[in-house]
Amino acid sequence: MAAAAGPSPGRVGFVGAGRMAEAIAQGLIRAGKVEAQHVLASAPTDRNLCHFRVCTFSEALAEGAIKMGMPSGLAHRIAAQTLLGTAKMLLQKGQHPAQLRTDVCTPGGTTIYGLHALEQGGLRAATMSAVEAATCRARELSRK
Repeated sequence: MAAAAGPSPGRVGFVGAGRMAEAIAQGLIRAGKVEAQHVLASAPTDRNLCHFRVCTFSEALAEGAIKMGMPSGLAHRIAAQTLLGTAKMLLQKGQHPAQLRTDVCTPGGTTIYGLHALEQGGLRAATMSAVEAATCRARELSRK
C-alpha cells in the first residue's frame, strides 16, 4: 500500500482487493485520509470491474430480448432476475460454474444454443481481457 503525502487528498493503491485491503481502505475513507474515488485495486476481484461486467452483460441480455420483441421494462427485469437466480444457485449449491452450466443445459435445448452463440462471440476471452486490462490500468494508476 502506498499513500501520497501532502495537503491534497491521498491516493491509496492495493495489489489485491481482498477483505483485508477492503477493510483498510474503508478505515482510511472513514478517517478522512483518502476519498473513495482515490482508492485503487489491482486484483481481478475489484468490485467496480465486476459490477461493470455484470451490468454490461445484463444490459446485453435485455437488449437481445428487446430485439426479439419483449417490452423494455420486462426485458430488463427478466435479465436482472436471471443473473440473481444464477448467483443464488451458485452460492447455494457450492458448485463450480461449469457444473451448474452442465446441469441446466438440455441436449439440443435453448440454453446450449445460447451458450454456443456466446462462445462464438468470444465471451470468455473478452471477459478475461477486460479483467487483464483493468488490472494493468489499476497498477499504472497506483504508480502515479
